[in-house]
Amino acid sequence: SLGVAVEESGTERKRKANTPMQDIRPCRIVGLASAKGRRLNGTAARAPFVSNARPDKRVSVLVEGQPSPLSLKRSNVEFLPKSILDGGVGVGRETIRDAAFNATAVDNMRAELVAPKQQITGPYAGRCLGNLMAALAHLNSFRARGDEGVVIMCTDLNVSRAIDILVAKGKGDYDVRNEPSFGPASSPLQQALISIQKCIIKEQKRSPDVFIMANYRPHRVDPDGFQSDLRRGGERYKSVISGHFAIYPCLDKGQWDSMEMRYVDTSSSSSSAVAVRHEIYLDYGPEEAALYIRNAAALDEINRIDPQILAQVDPQAFWAAVLHIQTILPAVEAIDDADLLAQWKTVRDGTNRSRRAWKRVADGTAIRLPPAIQSGDIARPTWSEILKTDVDHERVASGCANIALLMMLDILEEDDDKVRSAVASAKPSIDLLDSHKGLEIASLARAIEAAKRRDYDHITNDGNCSDEKRAGFMRLSLEEAEYGNGIFVPEDPLQRCQACKKVTDHLKICSKCNGVAYCGTECARSCWKAHKKYCRPSFAHIRRSVLYLASKYDFVVEPLASTTSYAPAQVGMISEVSGGGSCGILWNPEPGELSVITLTGHGELPNPSNAIKFRSMSDLDPPVRFLLACGPLGNINVARGCVDEVVAMTGGKLDKLRMKVVLFTPLEWAAKKGNADIVEWLCTDDRTRSLVREGCPVGWACYTGQEGIARRLVAFGADATRTDDVLFFNCPPLLVAAENGQLEAMKYLVDELGHDIHVVGPSGRNVIDSITCSPNWNEIEGHRRSYEWAKSRMR
Repeated sequence: SLGVAVEESGTERKRKANTPMQDIRPCRIVGLASAKGRRLNGTAARAPFVSNARPDKRVSVLVEGQPSPLSLKRSNVEFLPKSILDGGVGVGRETIRDAAFNATAVDNMRAELVAPKQQITGPYAGRCLGNLMAALAHLNSFRARGDEGVVIMCTDLNVSRAIDILVAKGKGDYDVRNEPSFGPASSPLQQALISIQKCIIKEQKRSPDVFIMANYRPHRVDPDGFQSDLRRGGERYKSVISGHFAIYPCLDKGQWDSMEMRYVDTSSSSSSAVAVRHEIYLDYGPEEAALYIRNAAALDEINRIDPQILAQVDPQAFWAAVLHIQTILPAVEAIDDADLLAQWKTVRDGTNRSRRAWKRVADGTAIRLPPAIQSGDIARPTWSEILKTDVDHERVASGCANIALLMMLDILEEDDDKVRSAVASAKPSIDLLDSHKGLEIASLARAIEAAKRRDYDHITNDGNCSDEKRAGFMRLSLEEAEYGNGIFVPEDPLQRCQACKKVTDHLKICSKCNGVAYCGTECARSCWKAHKKYCRPSFAHIRRSVLYLASKYDFVVEPLASTTSYAPAQVGMISEVSGGGSCGILWNPEPGELSVITLTGHGELPNPSNAIKFRSMSDLDPPVRFLLACGPLGNINVARGCVDEVVAMTGGKLDKLRMKVVLFTPLEWAAKKGNADIVEWLCTDDRTRSLVREGCPVGWACYTGQEGIARRLVAFGADATRTDDVLFFNCPPLLVAAENGQLEAMKYLVDELGHDIHVVGPSGRNVIDSITCSPNWNEIEGHRRSYEWAKSRMR
């Protein structure tokens, strides 16, 4: 983990070395002779590549549009040739409120455009037409670029299937009479499909062996890849029909053309028995969602639009259908399949459950949102009318993200047998995409996760967890997430003027953040200096979320006093030096603001790539969090909150845990920084008391003049004579105290513990040399007094 010296076990390294890695490659199905099989010929797939494999050897093949792998002979799998145009397709828009889309055809291998970007407008603007236009550009260009063939990575599964059907038909290897059809012959969709067919026929006549294939990839922002789609498909569907999900505009500014999803996954195959998943998909609008259903039916692939299967094979289309359920139901009804319609109506019922749960939380938080979204009717709004500006988008997306997270928490605690049993069987986890880890919502997610894990630990150990305990765990977790000053407020900040504290019916709400209210302009101006650093919607929404949690768990919300004597209340630099190197901490205590840790060995230049960046303590790996909490940030609540995780991660060898480069143990760092409460706890807790015998905590206490802490450490059994390389290259404790002019510590070591006043360190310095090593030592009172005392004792 970042910043912590933790070794991987030999057993784990051996296991990884002996685990075979499969080479999974794109391919297509060929040569199937049965009536059912001929329908698959030409279909894109993925299979393990084995060179020189026997033709009759069977392999597991994941076929495009199929929910589970097929067992096929190696002779029925054709892999891509080496020299081929890897054609990427991109269809998107700047924000979800924009009507125009851009279609892009990219050579993925050469990282360049195959054709100029094409803008799509009008009633057919969307994913399907964009994919057809980009595919046509690839087919028209691959010969000129000197490639043997082309594989087009479509983001629309219907387009991918249609192209592969046309390729298979041209080779006489597909048993269907009708051509693929996407609407009326006069529509831009069908005209583009006809142009694609002409290109394919032309290339096949020119060279019968030309390789042309379309391949589908989910158009998503979630980085987990296609395999996670397959694993999670069933849980997506179950979460939707249960109402255990939420969909809302994406919060990350770089992905404002997308929608975010939160849903509860109770799959037993997950690493945790229950997880709150986080995914992002592009939304192309209600018309495109209905078009997808009609196009799949036109291809005679009705099985694929079964919602359970669609959630696996095309997650983007599934979430779009859920979001726009009222629009796609008529398209499903037109297929005239009663069972299929019944399943989609079950999905509709789940969206109604989700809507009611959303409204309950939205009303409870009183986060200010447009009425349609506040009511949970998120499927029907016209985004161009609601999100008119970037400011609108940021405010709405931030509020929605908070409501969704709190809604998932309610689901984890509801009276549902499966959810309840899943939560009781393993520690819950909350997913967070990388693009969101720097946002303020990340700390709230980590706090909720920490609280639920504490609930689980208490249930595991004691058999139950009382409401009082749950409340305490939630409050503690929020404190550890740095949600204290500024966030913990005793009442709704919109109920009284933030300046004069008057309660009136005519308060004016801050138009920028919607988080505070004032009597008028004068009060607002008088508070602006204090309010300026908190004036953002995301902060106001977090504050309301904390108030909601306080009401839900019935704990008192009041401003927190600092729990540490060393962590600065304002932005500042903390510098730590040892025999190992230096550690610099640019500390910013404001919630959501960036802090940075740099670690530099002696004789090395600072390396920015080694920096550890975090916006709250909960962002840090547990070992780093524990070390910083014990040492420079001095927060005993944070240290206590993660000690069990650290013990588990170190295999119970907490005495071996040290901060990288500076190499402080938790107890050494606590002693050096004068954190008496943390020293007392570390020396008395069964999980941490072994630290007393590790390193040189007495030496570091004396180095910074913490004579009282040194006494407590000796009382707990610490060796006051011990030194090592970390304590400035085996310098005796008496000499490190002398270098800093720490007279009381020196007196304690010599007069009470009997240390030799004439001791000489590895560098040849004695006590007098150590005191006077600083050029201006005689200008510092502590050094002058230490010099006089040492002179008198050495006579």
